[in-house]
Amino acid sequence: MKNFTVKAYGGFLAVLAAMGAILFLSAWTFNYWQAWVLLLVFCVSWLVLIVYLVKKDPQLLERRMSAGPAAEQRIGQKIVMSLSSLEFIALLVLPALDYRSGGGYACCS
Repeated sequence: MKNFTVKAYGGFLAVLAAMGAILFLSAWTFNYWQAWVLLLVFCVSWLVLIVYLVKKDPQLLERRMSAGPAAEQRIGQKIVMSLSSLEFIALLVLPALDYRSGGGYACCS
């Protein structure tokens, strides 16, 4: 069980690092406070969830860790999960590009 807990926290850190890289590379600056707020909210939310599931329902956490297109069995589900993953990345990239270009579409820019 201890190995699984390490895997859960390692996966969390990998996703957090990937999100940070996508946000800050797209914005081309670390001076992007909206990205820092997003990462903080994401980090706290996921940590609370992981800590809770490790203590109360580790089997559920283990099942939820195998996600994404590779975890799906049917081709239709693989397509939907692939599109969902691309949409999630776009939700990070597009506002960061807007911030980078100085566009007025981002909140409080």
